Amino acid sequence: VYREAIDDYFTDPALYEQKKSYYKEAISKCSHRQFYTGFYFGRPETEGQLYDGNVYEREAVYLGIIESVDENGYCAMEQKNKFAVGEQLEILHPHATAQNVTVLDMLDEEGNHIESCPHAKQRIKVLFSKEPVPYDLLRRPE
Repeated sequence: VYREAIDDYFTDPALYEQKKSYYKEAISKCSHRQFYTGFYFGRPETEGQLYDGNVYEREAVYLGIIESVDENGYCAMEQKNKFAVGEQLEILHPHATAQNVTVLDMLDEEGNHIESCPHAKQRIKVLFSKEPVPYDLLRRPE
């Protein structure tokens, strides 16, 4: 999203201004701490400091990156968080809005059909309702 915003600005500042709400919404879905200007505008007053701790906020869970797609449409990846067949997920591709997809099937490393991938860093192949391309990001909206 940052790359897209920078490219849009240098292509046409009006396009950048038009898409500002999209950039903010997309970035807010990433895991982050509360936003604050900190000391950018000088020393913050007491009410301007965040005392809630370092709790991360998130609107989506990162699941992994598509590494390759085979001739049958199965996507090879190493998953980072659990997901299952039948779930609605989002695929993010540079210069495109997030696409909603459904997990249709999943295979383990030996080619056996599995219903979910509960182990972090598990190597799997996934068939989605729409075919992504290598390097697309996969996430689950919260």
